[in-house]
Amino acid sequence: MPRLPDIILLCLDSARPDRFSCYGYPRKTTPNMDRLARESLLFTQAISPAAWTIPSHASLFTGLYPCHHGAVDDRLSSDSGPTLAEALSEAGYATIAVSPNPWLSRKGGLLRGFERVLEMSPFGGKRSLRRGLRRKTAELATVLGLKAQWLYCEAKQVSAAAIRAIREVEQPCFLYVNFMDTHAPYLPPLRWAASSLSVPDAAVARWRIYRIIREGAYDVVNQEHPDLLPKVSRLYDSRLAAFDADVASFLDWLLARERARPSVLILFSDHGEGLGEHGLMNHLGSLYDEMLRIVLMIRWSGELPAGAQVAAQVQLTDIMPSLLRVLGLKAPHLAAPLYQDRPNPFAPDSLGSREWPAYAEYTMPSIVERWKQDGKRYHYARLEPSLRAVRSHGHKYVVGSDGSRELYDIAADPAEQHNLLQLAQTPATADTLRQMEAALALLPVDGARPEGPSPTGVDPEIAEQLQGLGYL
Repeated sequence: MPRLPDIILLCLDSARPDRFSCYGYPRKTTPNMDRLARESLLFTQAISPAAWTIPSHASLFTGLYPCHHGAVDDRLSSDSGPTLAEALSEAGYATIAVSPNPWLSRKGGLLRGFERVLEMSPFGGKRSLRRGLRRKTAELATVLGLKAQWLYCEAKQVSAAAIRAIREVEQPCFLYVNFMDTHAPYLPPLRWAASSLSVPDAAVARWRIYRIIREGAYDVVNQEHPDLLPKVSRLYDSRLAAFDADVASFLDWLLARERARPSVLILFSDHGEGLGEHGLMNHLGSLYDEMLRIVLMIRWSGELPAGAQVAAQVQLTDIMPSLLRVLGLKAPHLAAPLYQDRPNPFAPDSLGSREWPAYAEYTMPSIVERWKQDGKRYHYARLEPSLRAVRSHGHKYVVGSDGSRELYDIAADPAEQHNLLQLAQTPATADTLRQMEAALALLPVDGARPEGPSPTGVDPEIAEQLQGLGYL
């Protein structure tokens, strides 16, 4: 019997595909990932079912939409069905997760089924004076532009840990790696920032952004510092380019390893990022395409065509069941109409030009609700209403729990600037609205939050990290 291939999932948190040169961005931000794209299937219309880490990862690992897996908070309940790691572990895989992301830990349940979890903190270990001094030194180095980040371990550290973890594994391996480098607050070293801004502009912009994020006030950039937005955009590009350079040796190592061990390499982002569009930054509180469109490349040498682009619309929810079926393993049977006849990203010949709808949801996390109740400062413009969206046949329809409705012709208006429901109505608009309402009706109205009380306490260090990342 042929050996099962290794499965390698590389997540680029908050990475926008429209900033990758392999997706057509005019700046050469991602030369190393471009090389990988030339050997992979590249999906140009990949959509996340949620706009932030917890629900999007839960959908990736369970194949379910947030309304069914219930992880709209900071945990995935045990009754949400089997995860990808559990299914692969049962099939004989060694399962390893490497994560510098405070949301992705054993405690939250998202990594259920991983036998080994490396939770990476830049200052791991018990609190101590020495540890506190190291943290403050790293923060100062970041502000001065000598270092990239102080909130999380960077790509070089994470990659090295991943290599150590899987180097000696003999059995088929499922490796998940999370990279936080493209997540806010986008503070690349000055040598990278200077590639898109003058050194003085880069230094001043970095300092201003640092002061803003220390107050957890990302959205005031739009309201009070509009002159800073173009520089934030440039810093994001530079941060992506720095990550691309840092991850190059890891990608080379994985590709060289493949010569001895067949593997499926999936590089994706869990959601996008707002950089001032629609008056929003970061990635909470909306379902616009800058939040939902994601990077997706799949490389499987000898099984999938190299260098091909797929225009069919797929979602993170399609990966888990499709992968298990392609491997000849048992995939969960999902009876709801939402899951019937979905695309298979591992069978590009079956996709053609056919259109599959994509669904997305947003529900305000209870951890955010608690922080607001505690009187913490908050600046997000659209946190309150829950949102549901369907993206299909060149349009997107978004409905809010507050009664709001938005309909966009994303083929003609990709920036989603013109809500068709606020313009003069035409028969064509009415027909489109009826079709989109019928499609969205398949998505349940109420998100299935896990039973039990909301979490009442967060470790102070993790809370500080989450605040710096724009969540609290």
